[in-house]
Amino acid sequence: MNTQSKFTLDQLRTLVAVVECGSYRKAADFLYITQPAVTLRINDLCKATGVIVFDRSGIKKSKAELTPQGRVLYGLGKGILSKCDELTVTLERATDALSCIEASCSK
Repeated sequence: MNTQSKFTLDQLRTLVAVVECGSYRKAADFLYITQPAVTLRINDLCKATGVIVFDRSGIKKSKAELTPQGRVLYGLGKGILSKCDELTVTLERATDALSCIEASCSK
């Protein structure tokens, strides 16, 4: 695996969406982007990480099936996205609290 991976949170979000929605098309609908954009993000994620995420060689090519490495990337990616969401909420709360303190001090 490339130790200097340059993947994006959007690529991880796309991976999680494909897995949880079950297909590239449904993930595109969920993310409000086109199916080619989903394909591009997944391909870029594969290039950045050196991981083949989906096994598309099966009979059901429309169904996105994770490779073993893809399952690891999905699990870790989901955790990273969860922490990012947690960080966003925490920062919003801190900003709100600071605004309340500043408003009280200015009275």
